[in-house]
Amino acid sequence: MKNVVYIVLCLSICVCQSKHRCALIESVRDDRPEMHASLVSHKGNFMIHYDTLGVRAPLDVIGSDSDYINEVAIAAEYGREILIDTLGYHPEMPDEDAVYDIYVTNFNDGYYGVNIHEGNGVSYIKIDNDYLEGFYTSGLLVMRLTVAHEYFHAVQRWYQEISGSEGYFFELSSTWLEDLVVPDGDDYLYWVDDLFNHPEKEFDSFTSETGYSLALYGHYLSNMVEKVSHPFQNTIIREVWEGIKEGKTTLESLQNILDDYNLSFADTWSDFMARNLYNGLYDNMSNDIYYYTDQSSPILDQYQINLINSNIFNRNINFSINDRSIDVFSFNSYNGVSITLDHDILPSAGSIAIISNDAENNRLIDVSNRDIVLDPTDIICFMYASDQGEYDIELSLSVNYSINQTKIFNIFPNPINYPGNEIVSLQVDYMNSIDNLIFEIFDIRGRMINSAVLGNRSNGRKIEDVGFLLSDQTPNGVYFLRLNVDGEYYTTKYTVFK
Repeated sequence: MKNVVYIVLCLSICVCQSKHRCALIESVRDDRPEMHASLVSHKGNFMIHYDTLGVRAPLDVIGSDSDYINEVAIAAEYGREILIDTLGYHPEMPDEDAVYDIYVTNFNDGYYGVNIHEGNGVSYIKIDNDYLEGFYTSGLLVMRLTVAHEYFHAVQRWYQEISGSEGYFFELSSTWLEDLVVPDGDDYLYWVDDLFNHPEKEFDSFTSETGYSLALYGHYLSNMVEKVSHPFQNTIIREVWEGIKEGKTTLESLQNILDDYNLSFADTWSDFMARNLYNGLYDNMSNDIYYYTDQSSPILDQYQINLINSNIFNRNINFSINDRSIDVFSFNSYNGVSITLDHDILPSAGSIAIISNDAENNRLIDVSNRDIVLDPTDIICFMYASDQGEYDIELSLSVNYSINQTKIFNIFPNPINYPGNEIVSLQVDYMNSIDNLIFEIFDIRGRMINSAVLGNRSNGRKIEDVGFLLSDQTPNGVYFLRLNVDGEYYTTKYTVFK
């Protein structure tokens, strides 16, 4: 065992049942535990300390052998290889024997691990002995991502010792690294709620307790700013740490790097937040919106950005914007409308996002656009920011409900998988008021198989429910739905595929 004079520091362990990643509070003394055995990793960079008996011992220990301890050693060396050898970070501050120490102990359920500072950048790690209960994922996956997370904290301490105002970037970085080292873990996706619940929160007001939320932004910087072909080519996060080493704040360092890409932080932050509005809407990266593959994860279905949508109508909207956050307003369109946007001053950064029931109609629009057409049920979201300090702007929103032609937009869903058991809707523009609307359904041979008289309709864009016309006895095939609009006919094709 090492004889070390412990200068200070550590982190108290949470005894509540809620999940707790780690802590970076420098206030509580925590001496290194005495343990029965130790194992040096295969490359000699780590010493894993553990008990062979008692509650702290791994469950599989036999004598002094443990597969779990061997896995900890392998995980530590792999995480170090990615961080130091591949991504190019400076190694951690060495202690007296230059072998980094990891202590395996018995934490409460839901407590991941801790990096404990001893002064002058020197630290050690404590992790759990099984990770079986109380975690979003479990077992070896959680152990591996925790080792990577806490070891990155050790490396970060070489660049700067933790301070309260910059703690969020310590956690952003470590949580982002988890997904590089353990890409199939995805535990980090469960920690986005602080960000998504408070989309208008200033970036540098996050803390070491809420900074986990920001990990996806590291992936955004890789793929949308650097445009790397593989996450291991990321340099921006390391360059931010190098700027912090020189005495800059996180935001100062990041903005200095973004200048080389002709971007401001506000540009990237508003675009990042707008793209997160579409999480879970696509199955893969074959779209123009996703910046990272994990946006398609079903995990994010339960963590949507908190929007308060108002009904869209003529109004003036006041935005207070700055260079560290976004100001957000969003609206529902219950009818098809065209809107005109007039700003007293254009925001110097920001995004306009349109979220549609039809994924093909989802789109991000530049804030300089004046005229926008919305389909029924579309949500339009304004996310404005500034790269020129703080100021207020006013947006005048003018809504035009006029329709200049009768037109069927689409039938949804198509193909129809469960006729008679699912909602099927039709989006239609009615140019004029209609006295007698008739729906008719024909098969591929031109035989009418159903019809309904629906009466009158007013001018405008409507969503028509046509599911009641579809029998669950309808065989697979191609069909035609025809609108008889006071003697004029409009037809759309759909497929039944059960």
